[in-house]
Amino acid sequence: MTLVAAGWYCMKDDILLEKNTLRPTETPEVEEISLEYYKKEELIGKEVFSSRARKVGSAKDIAYSKDGRSALVVEKQGTERIIPFDFIDQIGDIIILKSNWRETLELGQGGTCPACGVTNPGYATRFCVSCGAKLD
Repeated sequence: MTLVAAGWYCMKDDILLEKNTLRPTETPEVEEISLEYYKKEELIGKEVFSSRARKVGSAKDIAYSKDGRSALVVEKQGTERIIPFDFIDQIGDIIILKSNWRETLELGQGGTCPACGVTNPGYATRFCVSCGAKLD
């Protein structure tokens, strides 16, 4: 819908509305809020990434709590973790988690660096966060 002001008159698609007004003659359409629902089959097998582009694992199953909340069961290297849907930001070809999801809390403590002795967080699986040495 285009409103065109011509002098002291307001016109919409060459129809005079009123003098000194930009009010449309018809009420605008109300956009419907569309909620997206996903089937279990659409989620299973998708890779799950944190908001910092770190792979968390692959979606394995859906879990439900007694109070009706649902969560995604994510598997990585034989270990499973449950991530509530409140922490999922986007679902497409992959699943991206929100930034308030704490990866270090979910994964626990990482290994100790053989070079400098620092205990690394759980997301540091290949290199030390302190000195950059390769972890075993």
